[in-house]
Amino acid sequence: MPVLATLKDGRIIAKASVFGPDSYDPAEGVSIPVEDLRAVEDVIVVSCDGNYLLNEGQATISDNIVTVFPKYFQYSETSDGPAIDVPSGDLSAVTFTVIAIGF
Repeated sequence: MPVLATLKDGRIIAKASVFGPDSYDPAEGVSIPVEDLRAVEDVIVVSCDGNYLLNEGQATISDNIVTVFPKYFQYSETSDGPAIDVPSGDLSAVTFTVIAIGF
């Protein structure tokens, strides 16, 4: 994916996208390799299509891989609830995107 910018101090802002796994495990999350970076320092934005919620503050970083944990809202007929973890299942039709900063 593209390098979006190179900062004066040499750090790079890059974007990466992947399709979700066909057998998602909520304990493992969705791993998004940011191939233009050797190491991710921070996540600026995470997003996905579909009716899922991502929070960059809940993303984990290991080297150049950002792992996200999608959530969704399960509404009942009587009340709205908080976002809950997506259970195991097929997320292969969902595109996950991250914008990260690093080297």
